[in-house]
Amino acid sequence: NTLNLSAAAEVRGETILLREIVSDMEALPRDWQHREVMASPEPGKTRTYSITTIASALQRYPDMQGVVLRGNLNTVVRRMDTTLDPAIVTQAVRKYIDTLERWGNEKIQVTFEPLNPIRQLPAGKTSIAVRAYDEVQDSANMERFDVDVMVDGVPARALEVKAKILPFKTVWVATRPMDQGTVLSPSDLEPHEIPLDAGQTAY
Repeated sequence: NTLNLSAAAEVRGETILLREIVSDMEALPRDWQHREVMASPEPGKTRTYSITTIASALQRYPDMQGVVLRGNLNTVVRRMDTTLDPAIVTQAVRKYIDTLERWGNEKIQVTFEPLNPIRQLPAGKTSIAVRAYDEVQDSANMERFDVDVMVDGVPARALEVKAKILPFKTVWVATRPMDQGTVLSPSDLEPHEIPLDAGQTAY
């Protein structure tokens, strides 16, 4: 078999597929079209692959060892999808929380449940929009936020972000170790601000 490589290709995902870099995908046997060739460039980046590099990568398939590659000496591959750092999402949700009247000017601690990187987004300008939030049932102080990842102003991915939100309260803490029954004086206690979970009454 002879395969003609494209001079340039656009790919999506972490792996270059054979069908993405040939000039005529329909000429490929069906079971070859989704074969992995090699790792893609980093999201949003471009990389050049030589015809010899591609030929070497295909040698791991026993039925392709006699394939002849034709075309340009190099194929320029651009990865069109991008990966979004989850920290960008949680920062946007944190700013949204600060606008809500529910907590007003109250000092709060916000702890987000871990998010995985958001992969394979279309290339473009990314922004975050928080649509709504509500309480997570049977989970004290846990809130759920509905988030849209926007690319060039168009929703590209819907996410559910969970965060535990604890208000800070002032509690009085002993300034030194004391035995049971010790008579306290004002100097024995000092105020501390700590985030208090629902239902916590003492420290």
